[in-house]
Amino acid sequence: MAELRETVVNGTAYAGRYELDPNSHTITHITSVSMEPAFEEKRLVRQYTLEGNTLKLKGTFPYDGETIHFTITWVRVDESRN
Repeated sequence: MAELRETVVNGTAYAGRYELDPNSHTITHITSVSMEPAFEEKRLVRQYTLEGNTLKLKGTFPYDGETIHFTITWVRVDESRN
């Protein structure tokens, strides 16, 4: 339970539609709900790279008057290998 609480306190989450621009390698998240009220109904632009089964999103996040740079990495699991 403590790990979940820490994730909620230190993390963020949002959901909504998105637009992909393969020419500029950007994805724009159009949020409909968010744990961060300031992000609701906003367009959040992220740079992306896709190499094989690995997707990386890079962006920035305002925090305590500073700009935090982040990278999120997803790796697709090959279900046929199980």
